[in-house]
Amino acid sequence: MNAMRTWQAVRARQNVVAVLLLAAAWAGGAPPALAQWQWQNPLPQGNSLLGVWGSGPGDIFAVGGYGAILH
Repeated sequence: MNAMRTWQAVRARQNVVAVLLLAAAWAGGAPPALAQWQWQNPLPQGNSLLGVWGSGPGDIFAVGGYGAILH
């Protein structure tokens, strides 16, 4: 019987810790880095980029799906 009470006490503590962690996560909101990020669909474009090539720092091309070419 004593083992049962010990198990119940441990389980109760685990529940309290879980509730406190959830409350802290909910109260904190999104982390600052995520709060500032937002998708602007589809700027500059929404296709997957598959390759990059450049002849210099200011002359770079990226190519991707559906014929996407960025310069």
